[in-house]
Amino acid sequence: MSLAVELDWTMNSDLGHGNFTDRQGAKELKTRVEAYWRERGHEVHVLLVEAPFSSAIRSARDDTRSELVDGLPRRRSGT
Repeated sequence: MSLAVELDWTMNSDLGHGNFTDRQGAKELKTRVEAYWRERGHEVHVLLVEAPFSSAIRSARDDTRSELVDGLPRRRSGT
C-alpha cells in the first residue's frame, strides 16, 4: 500500500517557495509539517537545530529534524 503525500508549500504563507533554512523559514516549515500530519491523525515532532557557519555555503543555517521515517510518521496520535 502506498501513501501519496503532497505538501502545499504555498498555503497561508508569505514565504511561498522561500528559504526554509533561515530561522523564519525553518519555523514555518516546522509548523507546516506538524500541522499537515496532525490533520491526518498523526503525531509528528519537528525540531529546529542551529547549524554552525559553513564555508561551503558561506552562511549559518537552521535545520529541521523530525522523527519521520522515509517521509512518513511512525505513529498515530494517542498511540
